[in-house]
Amino acid sequence: RMPSWCSAGSRPACPDALAQKLAALPTLGLALDVVEVAHDSKQPIARVAHAFFDLGTALELDWMRARIEELPVESRWHAQARGSLRDELAHQHRQLAVQVLASGLGVEQWLARED
Repeated sequence: RMPSWCSAGSRPACPDALAQKLAALPTLGLALDVVEVAHDSKQPIARVAHAFFDLGTALELDWMRARIEELPVESRWHAQARGSLRDELAHQHRQLAVQVLASGLGVEQWLARED
């Protein structure tokens, strides 16, 4: 997704190459998770990336990450709790991605199974 300030109306101020780089920034934070899942599952990075991001989309994990980031931080304990939630969400996302890849199913099929 391109940032809203890079919409068609502001094209002269935002070249396509820059817009593409800016749109990729949020995804870069998850790149190390993809690499870790690829290592753990012994699967190719491209396959892992598709499963990882499809799973995140299906489970609306971007929404969950945003809600965690919106939690108020009034002390270091709040900051630590928010960091723990962020870390736990990332851990669960990685573990679920490993399970999806091990199943040999696509994300939608994996989510629809009844076991």
